[in-house]
Amino acid sequence: MASQLGNPITASEQLFETYLIANGYTDWTHEHRTLGKPTTPDYRIRFGDADLYFEVKEFEGDCLVQEPTRAGEGRGYDPHRPLREKVNQAARQFKRYKEFPCALVLSDPNATCVDIDTPEIAIGTMLGNIGFVIPFAESADPDAAPTQVFVSGGKMVNYKHGTAQNTTISSVISLMPYPLRRKRMQIALDKRAREAGRKLTYEESWAAAKTVPTTDEDAVLRVVVYENPYARIPLSRDLFRGAFDERWGAEGGLIRRVFVGDRLAALETELARCDRRSPVQRLMDRQRKE
Repeated sequence: MASQLGNPITASEQLFETYLIANGYTDWTHEHRTLGKPTTPDYRIRFGDADLYFEVKEFEGDCLVQEPTRAGEGRGYDPHRPLREKVNQAARQFKRYKEFPCALVLSDPNATCVDIDTPEIAIGTMLGNIGFVIPFAESADPDAAPTQVFVSGGKMVNYKHGTAQNTTISSVISLMPYPLRRKRMQIALDKRAREAGRKLTYEESWAAAKTVPTTDEDAVLRVVVYENPYARIPLSRDLFRGAFDERWGAEGGLIRRVFVGDRLAALETELARCDRRSPVQRLMDRQRKE
């Protein structure tokens, strides 16, 4: 299948179209030429009375490994780097679209192990690597918790000049499957273990796992929207509110989750009751009780 410009549709674009159709968005076009614009973002969605533009990016190969910065140094791991490269690419596409809300959609259908699912990494891609401020002054409270801050590298902030940049990008959006059946299985196993009051045998675990039905929702396609707090035109919060979707944005001076789909919220309530301690943690807790 090809786009209106004759380009083949990528796996990530197919996933995005699947998500749009499943969630009732019908007024959209793929690679639609806009009069007077030198570039063509991947998607234009008509929502309300506005045109919204989306650039869909996917990852290929081993994009997590970073080349040595100096001779003799080992290779490093920077989870932000591949995401920030996609921000750079999207910024070039959106350069002449400053009068529109624009968003970058990230997907990893090739399973390159890029982390687009962790909020700290996605938000850090935009606002800077996350660091911690620890008070060392003599007058400081010794029990005070470290303060989390953004230190450098964010694509939406020019740290040298202390100004915002890439303000045309309203949001960075992660498009991914949610492992619904695996989560349901975790809940079923935990419930059975609590009923038994002990660790389950292999046979008991297998029997509990089989109680979770195989359905068409073994993996649910969803989006997580990360708002750019410096965006020139914010992406409407009425957009992308599916049952398993999430949205993170600035509220009260903090970046927090501002929306969670109803089915995801219900599932998280059940997961919160599960015993997520590691074997070592369980052993230590048992020793304390004894």
